Amino acid sequence: MGRFVIAAGVCIIVGILFADVPEEQGDPRQLYSAWTTKPPKINGCITDRTNDKGSAAPGTDNDEWDDAYARIVTLNDGSTVLLLLKNDANYLYVAVVYTLASNNSANNRVTLYFDQGVGGGENDDQLTANNENMVSSNRASAASHDPWDRYWDGSSWVNDSSGVDFDVYEGYYNDVYQWEFAIPLNNGNADDLNVNGGSSTDAGDEVGFLLEIFKNGIGTFYWADTNMDPNDSTSGKGWGEIRLGKPRKFMKIAATYAANGDPIIDGSISEDAYRGCYQRDIVLTNYKGATIPARIYALHNPTSDRIYIAVKVFDSTQNNADYCQVYFEQKNPGPTSSRDYILDDNYENAMRVDGAGNVTDYFFDDQGGGVPGAWLDDSTVGDPVNGIAAASYATAEKCWHFEFRIPQNAGQYDLDQLNDDALIGFLIRYYDADKPAGENDFWWDLTVNTDVEYFDNISDTNFAIGWASLQLGAPYLQVVHPEDGATVEGTYPVDAWAAAASGSIVSVEYQVEGTTTWVPLTRVASTSYWAADWDTTAVPDGTRELRVRATDSNGLQTTQIISVTVSNVAATAAPTVIVTAPSPASVVDGEVTITFNIDPESGLSITDVEISIDGAAWTDVTNMPTSGGNWDDGYHRWDTTALPNGSHIFRVRAQDSNGRWGYSKVHLVVVSNNVVVTITSPAAGSVVNGSVTVQFDVTVEANETVSTTQISIDGGSWGAVTTPPPASGGNGS
Repeated sequence: MGRFVIAAGVCIIVGILFADVPEEQGDPRQLYSAWTTKPPKINGCITDRTNDKGSAAPGTDNDEWDDAYARIVTLNDGSTVLLLLKNDANYLYVAVVYTLASNNSANNRVTLYFDQGVGGGENDDQLTANNENMVSSNRASAASHDPWDRYWDGSSWVNDSSGVDFDVYEGYYNDVYQWEFAIPLNNGNADDLNVNGGSSTDAGDEVGFLLEIFKNGIGTFYWADTNMDPNDSTSGKGWGEIRLGKPRKFMKIAATYAANGDPIIDGSISEDAYRGCYQRDIVLTNYKGATIPARIYALHNPTSDRIYIAVKVFDSTQNNADYCQVYFEQKNPGPTSSRDYILDDNYENAMRVDGAGNVTDYFFDDQGGGVPGAWLDDSTVGDPVNGIAAASYATAEKCWHFEFRIPQNAGQYDLDQLNDDALIGFLIRYYDADKPAGENDFWWDLTVNTDVEYFDNISDTNFAIGWASLQLGAPYLQVVHPEDGATVEGTYPVDAWAAAASGSIVSVEYQVEGTTTWVPLTRVASTSYWAADWDTTAVPDGTRELRVRATDSNGLQTTQIISVTVSNVAATAAPTVIVTAPSPASVVDGEVTITFNIDPESGLSITDVEISIDGAAWTDVTNMPTSGGNWDDGYHRWDTTALPNGSHIFRVRAQDSNGRWGYSKVHLVVVSNNVVVTITSPAAGSVVNGSVTVQFDVTVEANETVSTTQISIDGGSWGAVTTPPPASGGNGS
């Protein structure tokens, strides 16, 4: 990128390499600010949203910053700082937490520098005169904490003409500093930021960011991954960047009801065993410029009190020293349905498995004595490995398969008495043994990059802020259509299968990325199948995130996220497809002939017709329609004898010569094979006259009931019998 300067009719190109930071590529300079509807109280204590400024002692509001993006950064003196970032439409909230032993001088200062576009908006990686923003504060004292609110005048940072427009306070307790800032994003003052903070569904602008900390008697230090120059945001590494309003609502992982049974923990992730469970593609990063794609699977069996976590890590190099470790945080001791964002001494749980299959079970120990806590092997306190883990490398996929089975009620050094609807903390770390020292640890790029956040050295408090959450007992939800990665067009089906661990499913909905509306799906009869039609022409072409969520009667939710490509390039409409037989909700058995009418646009032909039964893969129908039959003479022969009795659904789709697919509505029928009806009177061939009582016997399979009994005479219409048999089968007339 270059900057053009026009002078006396001559075009001079001044080459400037702007230091733009790429997102989601593991660059350590990339930060996010999470969208929030819960502003913190600016009082110098990140666990107190009640008291006024000046109370630095730890409070009990451990969740005050729970929805923030959290990151540990390193200063150029080697010390570390915990940054907490979140924002709403009006303010960016920043917490800066670090240890500085025996140094509570009023001269200690934290300064935050911000770069925006010219006049506001997305940052341009250069400092522009009469623009940008800097906020700064001394350590609070009885007199004043001397806040600075400044802008860049072209050569230096000078005081805003509007005065101090931000809020700040600092607390110092047990050698730990806690600074809390509230910085206006768009207050209308020319000397401050003028940027879009985003919304609950879409991220906002990105701003350049530099962190400076003055430690009295020691020196001034900067975030070491930047160029550490407050007067130049461009040269060298440049500054860091903060993407505002990053939606964090999908940081809840749903451990869904194990409707398909429990997986076998053997290090091979079977898609059948995990079918319909929560699945999520994530990015792992070491914040040293490297990323690794991964996929998380989560299941919960409340009957056996077991949690299942599986992770595919797409590391192209196999090294048996690689390992995956998963962490869990809860309110202790149990029983409990919640977390408290604190790592409790001699509680919590983590499990590790390496490429060689070695399994280690961990608990958290606060260590005492004014040092950060640590995760210790359960064997150090005589506690056995509770749970199972396994790993294997899938050469064809070029990825590791890691599987974990974690008991939810194994006692003090493990998860302890978790209720079946518990919401607990969850963190994942992957160790890549091939990387150089200091670059081995990979974290989910939207969670904190540490498993210990040290808070104070008297009560030995260690936080678990910035973790994801894990919801136990979540509804089972399998998105049937569209498939992940599918290309969609026209009116496309959104179908899902949902079941509750307890209670019932009350709604299934979908939402398209970039929209705020959740569109309801309709339950198909009394089944677990839900269906809707999505008009894809209402959104621009391109890759879109499609979110489908199920809610049960207990208020628990599962949200599945898939990626689809919208491509409405054809000028013609898709063909219409109408199933003509069998009738909706009819009872069928044996071999069933499914017929359908297809109407392509004038001048087009039908090139393919497929059917999907019970959400299975699309397969060709047995008999294609022909142009001679006006595309209405096709059919599909369906053998129902291999299916269990009960309700089943299918869809038919047809493709025209322009390549567009049209879809039928979801069609439900009831399969009822092996129902035996025996007429016991009158005998076959007997002569009858007058009023005759026809007696019969009905036999059904175990666990099935008779719902309807009808009679047809001489091939006429079916009508109800006078005396139906009992629901369990037997005699009728």
